[in-house]
Amino acid sequence: MIRVLSLLFFFMLASTAIALPGDRTQQMQISADSSHLDLKKGVYIYTGNVISTQGSSYLKGDIVTSKTDNEKQLISIIAESKHDELAHYHTTPKEGDKPLDAKASTIYYYPRTNKIIFEGHAVVTQGSNTFTGPKFIYNLVTQTIITEPLTEPDGGRSHFLLDLDSL
Repeated sequence: MIRVLSLLFFFMLASTAIALPGDRTQQMQISADSSHLDLKKGVYIYTGNVISTQGSSYLKGDIVTSKTDNEKQLISIIAESKHDELAHYHTTPKEGDKPLDAKASTIYYYPRTNKIIFEGHAVVTQGSNTFTGPKFIYNLVTQTIITEPLTEPDGGRSHFLLDLDSL
């Protein structure tokens, strides 16, 4: 089994999304069973128990793919689960906030549109607030959440457990 450790500053959600400001300056560590890094095309694929950490942020999936443009600017990150365990993202959004914990079959991050999509059995928890459902689209700039059903068999309704005092 091949173990890969890499320091890719553009890889994880924490680098430009919701995370402590100090996380962006810390080294990133990525471990996976195997990897395929196409530096020319800007496609980085990590497979097999992929774990990436940077500061307070943590990303885990069976397959994690990141894409960059010709200027090495991040286009997307996709963390997928191929087994029973869901893809997992954990971070502390800002100093004093409660940690954010999110799991889904697939987690998509698109920095150019400032969106994170949690799709398939999504569970997002922060403090005593919990969202569960088939699909959540979170806009980082407007701080809005849109819920959508999926087509069968993963379709279903979204559920919210809100602590109004913490909003």
